[in-house]
Amino acid sequence: MKTAISKLVAFVLLFAITNIHSFSQSINLDEASGCIVSDVSGKVTFTEPGNPTPKSVTAGMVLSDDATVVVGKKANFTLVCDDRSLAVNKKGTHQMAMLSKDVQANGVTSRFAKMAFAAKGFVRTDSTKKKAWGDKDSILINFPLKGKILLNHVTFNWTALKAGSTYKLIVYQNSKEAPIISATTSVASFSFDPTQLAIKAGQVCHAQVMLDKDSKTTSKVVSFTFVTSNEPESILATLNKDNEYAKASPTQKLLMEAIEFESKELNATATERYQKAMKLGGNNELTNQMYAAFLERMGK
Repeated sequence: MKTAISKLVAFVLLFAITNIHSFSQSINLDEASGCIVSDVSGKVTFTEPGNPTPKSVTAGMVLSDDATVVVGKKANFTLVCDDRSLAVNKKGTHQMAMLSKDVQANGVTSRFAKMAFAAKGFVRTDSTKKKAWGDKDSILINFPLKGKILLNHVTFNWTALKAGSTYKLIVYQNSKEAPIISATTSVASFSFDPTQLAIKAGQVCHAQVMLDKDSKTTSKVVSFTFVTSNEPESILATLNKDNEYAKASPTQKLLMEAIEFESKELNATATERYQKAMKLGGNNELTNQMYAAFLERMGK
């Protein structure tokens, strides 16, 4: 009897493990194959082998090589494969296997395409399981992010702890010197104008938030540099000369700007662009994927 039960248990475990392994493999294969759609205009549909029902092509969708795409009149969509992107605007039926080769042969090479492809299928870890970076009582500074921030009116904000908490924000250049700002607030934010504190462009500052009555409950130190608006303006001027940027949709332009800003450590400005893209693009899966990947890089 015991032998029979043992065999039954072993069989059930083997069945479960085999199916979990197969399921994991199928997910990995799906994420590893195909090109990602970065932009769609008009009616574009696709079908896959074994499923003749047409489905709408949407931004952020991964189209495998065995898919068939139908582009309607005056419609178009943009494919991203690896570090290249290509707009497909020819009306009619297209095989993805051929389109993938076309992207590789004739696509535009860009940082945007590379980052969009890297974010393909990105699923962000559920951040609700941990309140911040450490234990349940730690504080997470949401703004500013590490990197560079503009030398204008700044609003710090961080994760709020339990109701009634009072916070202390300290901004300093050198921990051995008196802080530039030492403010107490009952809300999880604080605004100030750095120019009124004699802060100049190029100055590196550090910020930390803690509970006013419990300095052990604190955030990590965030370091950043104040810069003038000349830096983002210069990036936008360069982008305006780019053909891919000129042909992009408003949402895609914002994503391209975000990527360029991040490359120059203007992470706060990049965040603003991602958030604008999410509002403008509505339920755009590519924007969601790219923003989630950005937040992961920022340690959020």
